[in-house]
Amino acid sequence: MFQVGDLVWIRLTGEPDALAEIVEAKAVGDGISRILIRIFWCYSRRDVLYIMRQSYPKRFAASYKYVKSNHTQVILWDTIQRKITETERRLILPKKVLGRSRKPFRICNPSAPEVSWSGEVLVSTFDSGRSVKHAARWSLLSFTSSSNATWFT
Repeated sequence: MFQVGDLVWIRLTGEPDALAEIVEAKAVGDGISRILIRIFWCYSRRDVLYIMRQSYPKRFAASYKYVKSNHTQVILWDTIQRKITETERRLILPKKVLGRSRKPFRICNPSAPEVSWSGEVLVSTFDSGRSVKHAARWSLLSFTSSSNATWFT
């Protein structure tokens, strides 16, 4: 079962699977077969250092492989492959966000102006917990690949 706040692997066409956080889910049409999810993408350390011209190696320690970003996208839920493991979770740079709202991109705290609009969702999942603010902000959806969608608040 997948829920808002889960970190998951997303299947991409012609590319390796990518890491993302589910931040919203909405049923469209009959409410069962077509579920859209809004995600925040995670970026690999290699891609971040390339994008930022190698300027952040000290802020993105080599012991971490991914960083969450404020790059959001709406996709179909059936592109989800699986939830990440605890081992994979430990590879995500903690309490930092790649700000892509303006150039130059930068790694910053979730409260920084360029990522603060997404910070509430990102902060609520850093400790693997759900926050009351998070639940009150959206209608949440719990879903699996083999069962009906169920709305909860």
